[in-house]
Amino acid sequence: MAHDYRALAERVYSIFERGAVDELTTVFAPGFIEHDELPGSTATNIDLVREWVQMSRTSMPDARYTIESVVGSGDDACCRVRLTGTHQGEMLGMPATGNKIDILLMDWVRLTADGQVAEHWGVMQEGALMAQLGVMAPQTIDLTTPATISV
Repeated sequence: MAHDYRALAERVYSIFERGAVDELTTVFAPGFIEHDELPGSTATNIDLVREWVQMSRTSMPDARYTIESVVGSGDDACCRVRLTGTHQGEMLGMPATGNKIDILLMDWVRLTADGQVAEHWGVMQEGALMAQLGVMAPQTIDLTTPATISV
């Protein structure tokens, strides 16, 4: 069965933006497996996704997920997504800062034959997030100076 990868991504991120956790089972399959962790949480699988959605809505009520790219082949799909918002509530134990957030997420999923999300692996720009929250200094790489290696 051919999948409409972009339509599925739009449904998932719409649920996230709206905080519509009651709709998660319309896009996540029974037996869904989440391969990521959420610091401070013991939840797994769909319960972990539910916690992520609730935490992100509480901490950034104006959060927007902008899909920049979707690629798919068979039952695998990957999305590059820009997450923007304002840190207005506690996030991962950090009190609200009022700072603007703008980071990229990469979400890789495996789909069921009927197009529901069966598994998820994700990566986000954690260093950029921590810098934007003011927890750590921004990291820069000087690409104008040649690197030296000593052996």
